[in-house]
Amino acid sequence: MAKKEQCKECKFCSMMSHDLGIGRLHVFCEYQERSLAPDGSECDYFEQKEYEDSCWNADGSFKTECYWKLRQQVTIGSCFMSSYENTYGLDTHKVSDFFEAYELFIDARILNNHGDKEWDRNYDPLFEKYDTEATLLEFLNNDPDRRLTREMLRVYTS
Repeated sequence: MAKKEQCKECKFCSMMSHDLGIGRLHVFCEYQERSLAPDGSECDYFEQKEYEDSCWNADGSFKTECYWKLRQQVTIGSCFMSSYENTYGLDTHKVSDFFEAYELFIDARILNNHGDKEWDRNYDPLFEKYDTEATLLEFLNNDPDRRLTREMLRVYTS
């Protein structure tokens, strides 16, 4: 039987599953037709991506001025994790969670300022109006615990 093509992004298929018997995550690689560790360490075809490193403070926090750059890279409201891929190496699930909270922050602003009827009729233009760098910074200042950190990188090593 012919082997399947390698995945383009990471060179091995990343169908994540949880082994309930021993409680560990593993990846089934269709190319090698076997289970692998999630970090790709067992795979000869795994290539770690290089990520932009200029947006990190010395304490491991994401620089404030880089949040808007990150916002420009994602599609808020998407149900696809690939819509949250970014050049900083942040885990797509963490980025999705962060921007879901940001979207709710904007939704609350729209409802408070315009009411239900206007929200239903003109949601997209209103969202675009409030989806600004200033609103994102206000969201960060209102809830500093939501800030992104180095621990949210795909493969974090201290």
